[in-house]
Amino acid sequence: MLYESPNMLAAILPSATQASLTYTVTVTYNGQTSAPSTIHVLSRAFGEFTSGQIGGNPGIGYGPGLIEQLDASGNFVINRFYSPAVAGQTILLYGTGLGAVNGDESQGPTNGSITGLTALDFAVYIGGKIATFAIGQDYIGRFISNGVSYAGVDIIEVQVPQSVQGCYVPVAVVAGGVTSNITTMSIDMVVILL
Repeated sequence: MLYESPNMLAAILPSATQASLTYTVTVTYNGQTSAPSTIHVLSRAFGEFTSGQIGGNPGIGYGPGLIEQLDASGNFVINRFYSPAVAGQTILLYGTGLGAVNGDESQGPTNGSITGLTALDFAVYIGGKIATFAIGQDYIGRFISNGVSYAGVDIIEVQVPQSVQGCYVPVAVVAGGVTSNITTMSIDMVVILL
């Protein structure tokens, strides 16, 4: 379980759950069990985090994405109008739903690697162009900080494609045949003076 409120529950489905099956879910609280709900489990259904979620409004799934980029000093900064990315720059997309990892995330950190992810069933589109990445070289997996793997939080490391710029450039992830929500990012043009 991640959190609960009077109208909502958030929980992480264990990586050991078999995909392509239908399950019945009930919730028990104070000795009372809810009516059953049916869910269908997919192997992947990525959802991009948005900057609106940072402020505590998890219902927003559109607008500026929660995207970081590597700056000139080697630090990651959040993509904004005043700190746009440029073509070829490494960015990190944050979200959830990339799929299962090896191991039991409820028992502590895993290595973060997503199982069965291939370039054939995975693509990141930025401004309608496919972003550059290399499975096995660029990191695509669970968010890991100070040796701790965060269950349910995924990171995708890609490079911004060439010839894309704007204040609200659309970003979408296709994983396992499922297209994510569409967020936006700022991309600046690099001008070389001769």
